[in-house]
Order: sequence, then structure tokens, then C-alpha cells
Amino acid sequence: MDRLPAELIDAILQESSITDVCNLAATNRRWHQQCLHRIYYFPKLNNAKQHDLFFKSTNYHTQMYIRHLNLEPSLITNEQLERLTGCTGLISLQLSHCAHISSDVLDKVLRSCVASVQRVYLADGKLAQSTLQLLGQASRYFHLRTLDLSNTMIRPCDRIDTPHHLESMIMNINEDANNDFTTANSGDDKNNTLHDLNLSYCSWVDDTTLLNVTFGLPFLKFINLRFCHHLSAMAIMKMIRHLRYISTIDVCHVPCMNEPSCVHNLLSLNPLLEKINFTHHFKPSLLIRSPQI
Repeated sequence: MDRLPAELIDAILQESSITDVCNLAATNRRWHQQCLHRIYYFPKLNNAKQHDLFFKSTNYHTQMYIRHLNLEPSLITNEQLERLTGCTGLISLQLSHCAHISSDVLDKVLRSCVASVQRVYLADGKLAQSTLQLLGQASRYFHLRTLDLSNTMIRPCDRIDTPHHLESMIMNINEDANNDFTTANSGDDKNNTLHDLNLSYCSWVDDTTLLNVTFGLPFLKFINLRFCHHLSAMAIMKMIRHLRYISTIDVCHVPCMNEPSCVHNLLSLNPLLEKINFTHHFKPSLLIRSPQI
């Protein structure tokens, strides 16, 4: 079996169950190496048994093969997460609803995969400034494309709705003489890879936050602002005008965007904007640009 071509080995592994792959891994060194990629690529951690077995066997050597981590909030602990700093090739990290995870431990994992990670989900989490800095590095210098910060709390803060303007995540913050907002200098953000940003249910988002996002993340295609109550129509309109690649925006339950006329006006501001989710009379609605004939 050690003489089989790599293409045939890949085909066999594609048709094999995880149990079969584990058995094949014991065949010889070549099969062992090939099987490790399949076994650890996306470990299943859906229940306590799978979770415990994974953390009993994981080590720095096998973690280098992990590409996707979906961690169960009710099972993952700070001690376990801290053991995953060997995931240097991670593509996606799902840590939503894990408010008990400390920012220090989260930062260690993000630091280990900052050069490879493309999707990070931190909904309902409690984040530190250092975490935002790492996420900024991942999007400016590397490959982070999707970021979910929905319903998060950013520390330090006096109260849950203390405004935060994401300065830690967006580089080169300067004072714009033409307005009263702190805005990001986009000069060093031309290569920012972030395309999809979820800020829904974030009570700390205000007009300044949105303006910093507008100038600091020029390649955004999708942005979710659902239940961001402190936004003005002017800030949203300025964002739509400026973002050259914007395709979809969610402004459901944003008070300044609860009239169809206001939402229709957004489509006229940017020819690339295709879809707008909004709320009218407390009912969810979807506006889609009509195809050009």
C-alpha cells in the first residue's frame, strides 16, 4: 500500500469513514502522514464524549493539521482552550456564546493563528483591546475575511452601552478636520481583507464607530447593524457612499431606517448595493435591487 500514488490515496480517504481512516493511519508512515490531515482537519466536538477524547489526545504536533475549530460553549474551558496554541494553520474559529472565556486565553490562540485565520466568530463574548488589535493585524496583514462581533462587550467599559469606536482594530486613527468624528486613515488599509462584519446587537456602536469602519475597512461587502440603536441616517448614508464594494447591509430595528423611503434612498447612493434587510412596522423586510434590463 505504500506504493500507491498520492491521488489514489486521497480518493480512498475521501470515501472512508473516520474510523477507517484511523485504522489506515496505523498501516505505515506514509499512510499515517496522509491520514492525519483527514483526522484533524475539522475535529467533531459536538458532545462531551467527543470533546473529552479530543482534549485527551491533542498535542502540539497534531494541532498543526487542524483547519476548523467549532468549540461547544457549554464544554470548552479556559484551561482547554489554552492548550490549543499549536493550531497555527487554523482557517476558522467558532467561539460564539463563550462569555466565560478570558481574553488572555483567547489572545494566545488568536496570536498563534493570526497569519492563517480567515473566519472568526466571537458572538456574545467579552473582548479586550488586545483582542481587537490581533483581529486588526489578521485583517490588515493576512487573510481574515469574516468577523462576527455581534452582542459583544468590549472591556474596559463603564456600562454595557459605553460607546466603542474600534480604534484598537483599525489602524492609524487621526482626527478629521472636516467633521467631529475620529476616523481611520485608510492609507495603510488598502490591503485590508475583511469583507464580512457582524456588529448586530452591539450597544456600543455609534456614528463614530461606523465612520471608523467605513474608512478603515474599505473592502467590506456585507455588514450587519441589526439593533444598533445609536446610529443616524447620515452615518449610514456616508458609509454606503464610501464603501465601493458593499453588497448587503442589515439595518433591521435601526430606528432611523424604519421607513421604506429611507431604505430605497440607500440603493441610489451606491450601484453595487444589492440587498437591504430592514424593519417596517416591526416586520422584517428585504429590499433587492431590480436587475438592469
